Amino acid sequence: MPGKMRKKCLRAVYIWPMPPLQERSNSTLASFVVVLPLDAKGMLASKVSVLHRSLTERFAYFEVVLVDDSGTDAFTQDVKDLLDRLPFVRYVRLHRSFGEEIAGYAGMDQAIGYHVVLAVLGQDPMEELPLVMARCQETERVIFGRALNKPAGGLLRRTGQRLFQWYASRTLRVELDPGLTRLAAMPRAVVNTLLKLRDPSGYLSVQAGYAGLHTLHHDYLLERPELWLSRQTLGESIVRAVNITAQNSVHPLRLLTYVGLLGLFFDVLYGFFIMGIYFFMADRAPGWVALSAQQAIYFLFICAFFVVISEYLGQIMISVRGRPLYFTAEERHSNVLGVLGNKRNVVSE
Repeated sequence: MPGKMRKKCLRAVYIWPMPPLQERSNSTLASFVVVLPLDAKGMLASKVSVLHRSLTERFAYFEVVLVDDSGTDAFTQDVKDLLDRLPFVRYVRLHRSFGEEIAGYAGMDQAIGYHVVLAVLGQDPMEELPLVMARCQETERVIFGRALNKPAGGLLRRTGQRLFQWYASRTLRVELDPGLTRLAAMPRAVVNTLLKLRDPSGYLSVQAGYAGLHTLHHDYLLERPELWLSRQTLGESIVRAVNITAQNSVHPLRLLTYVGLLGLFFDVLYGFFIMGIYFFMADRAPGWVALSAQQAIYFLFICAFFVVISEYLGQIMISVRGRPLYFTAEERHSNVLGVLGNKRNVVSE
């Protein structure tokens, strides 16, 4: 390449204008995933309209992904009306109700933006979503919503919650804040990381801690805090804690391994005790040594089986993943052409 041409190319690259950080963050595509539970019926049109209006004023490029987790067709007509009049809205209906966490994973899987916000209709105020997205774009960190008015429940629930938080910090190495909700915002790199984990429990804060991600909190108020406890009973909370532990740690199986090793240790001591009786005690019951030795050998094998089986089950649980988290029943898009319809990914000379 001639010297003059090379200098022109280098000079052209050098003077290329670089927009400010805030301008660049607003010029990237932002995805807003809103989960639709059954108890939010009748709120879709008004809430999403307010959200869409706010996003139009604040963001150059955005999309709204509605994930129907009701397991029914309760939102069909409202969704049809929204798609007919609002651009950049997508609708995904799941075959059945998989839970708000798995529905959030489905929305993350469908979202294509550089930053993604997750929320639940009827629980998280739609006015908070642009604020969380702006903070996520500015910091490039994971943001979790923390409700200041989240109900704690009765004494038994609060005690179990504290015990599980202590257990999670000691075993799972994850600090769980009792005020955390489903509201979350994260960059695309974090979304890809969490989708690779594909944890059936779907507890995003646990997965973020497991992946070693640094998180921030966004304090806000729930719209209907009284529904929080009704959506998850005490029994369901216990099952949820068990599932989180089983899906993210082999600690219960490792505890069984320790119990098996302890049993092996005492069984060996018992064997020495039998030998001592045999050699140093003349006045003993006939057949006692043989019967005790037989029982000791049986318990030795049982404890050894506990150790081996628990370790192998733990390794299998770690390595075997890949079952789909959800199944999509229907998918729709806006019928309104927005400003992006005039954009093309080619240039004309």
